[in-house]
Amino acid sequence: MAESVDKDLNELLTLLRATYRRAQEPSLREISRLCQRRISPSTISRIFNASKPPKWRNLETLLDALGVDPDDLEQIWYPLWAKAQNKVNPIEPGDRPVGRLHPRQADKICEECGALIGDAGKHRAYHASNRPTGHVERGLRAIVQPGRRTQPRVPARTR
Repeated sequence: MAESVDKDLNELLTLLRATYRRAQEPSLREISRLCQRRISPSTISRIFNASKPPKWRNLETLLDALGVDPDDLEQIWYPLWAKAQNKVNPIEPGDRPVGRLHPRQADKICEECGALIGDAGKHRAYHASNRPTGHVERGLRAIVQPGRRTQPRVPARTR
């Protein structure tokens, strides 16, 4: 397994180094400045010399500073990162995605449960065999319809 992790991570880092070269090899401080200091020069150095995949938000910020097209982030970089990350930290069947979605993923969200859909057929099969009931269903509706209140409003304290 270590060979596979190294292979996937090396593929990611090799492409990162080529992108860095195409950006005319700016200094780590210059990259940090281009990132509006969201990541430090030392973090950027750790990304370039990583022994495990970096956090996606840091890699995405770095790639944006190096001038990578947003379409390439979604179609090339994220799949490469996810492949390497899944070798180090595999997702178990019960795990749920967390965090923000890429804007282009917004149309891939299930209207029924709010989940990000990767395989529409599997997702439909999931709903066919796992119909939520009761309080779970109300919670899922709250996720899908975030503006709708599911809890009664607590009256303000009076003095």
